[in-house]
Amino acid sequence: MKNILLVDDDRAICSAMNILLKPPKYKLACCGSIKEATSVLKGKKEGFDLILLDLMLPDGSGYSLLEKLRKGSKVPVIVISSNDTAKAAREAFKLGATDYVCKPFDVSELISIVEENLHG
Repeated sequence: MKNILLVDDDRAICSAMNILLKPPKYKLACCGSIKEATSVLKGKKEGFDLILLDLMLPDGSGYSLLEKLRKGSKVPVIVISSNDTAKAAREAFKLGATDYVCKPFDVSELISIVEENLHG
């Protein structure tokens, strides 16, 4: 089973992803803030196989979390953001994002990207 962390304050997205990324193939943990994600990341002994990260969170920018993640981890990070500018995507890639998906996203496209990053 692959462990996935979703960091997004939109509970509708979390609910939808819980339906799509479910056992036995996946185990999804949802966090709505940087603070919550940081706590979950520190407390998870076996780590995560993939992180889905929104950029606009209630307690700061997802860029800052991405930057912290890259200091100690090579886990794939797929940014999901409503910011569809090339500048935002470039910044995410510069900080180490594996991929960048714009909201609203096509569910089948996102699932394909997740599977590609987890299973090659």
